[in-house]
Amino acid sequence: MQTRSIIGIHKGDVKGTGSEANVYDMKDGYYKKFKCFVSKDERIGKRRKLLYLEQFEHLKKYYPKIYYLVSSWFSRRRIKGYVMEPVFGHHINSDKFSFEEKIFLLSLLRRIIESFNEVGIYYHDIRIPNLVVKEEKDIVLLDIDSIVTKDDIEMDVVPCALKDYMSVGGTIGIGAQTIMFNNLTGKVLRSEIEDDDHFIIDKEGRKIENDMALDKVDCAADHEYFYEHIKRLK
Repeated sequence: MQTRSIIGIHKGDVKGTGSEANVYDMKDGYYKKFKCFVSKDERIGKRRKLLYLEQFEHLKKYYPKIYYLVSSWFSRRRIKGYVMEPVFGHHINSDKFSFEEKIFLLSLLRRIIESFNEVGIYYHDIRIPNLVVKEEKDIVLLDIDSIVTKDDIEMDVVPCALKDYMSVGGTIGIGAQTIMFNNLTGKVLRSEIEDDDHFIIDKEGRKIENDMALDKVDCAADHEYFYEHIKRLK
């Protein structure tokens, strides 16, 4: 992965803003620039994780192509951010998708994050703004610099949906990732399943809902996928 100095980087219009970074339009892509409070160690860690991720060719289609890292004035390891390929599409909860299509997309997302898990990478930031569904029904994961690896298990930012879970002893890894996935499922399908005349949630699904609400550690939400317990009545 190439690295370029901050010298000569000219930011364009702001395309988006997040808890850790702003995204700017540039001639050769989108520049994700970390905010000032992101520490030196966090920047070095993000670089290390991105370089680790780059070695897995089969995973590159699941996140924006990273053109180059942007280094600081005095350290190539302490990156300012990175320039990536723009990704366009729809959010996974879009009205454009039917209930059946949303279930398919959730199943696809599960397979994608499990492909990351197979090489020791966890993607916890499973939120609607971070998932782009392209026209070909491919899913692209944004904020890929927030991954956690088996050898570097510190989260840069703990997602809000995990804070209570972590505070009572929940751990980083598969369990926390599944809880984030199930939280996403509830938000994606909420408008569908609120119509009790057409959708049902089985007993196991209700347990997952209750366990998530109570922030239990080692609960059904840690191990089972909520979308599998939601059915459309024929």
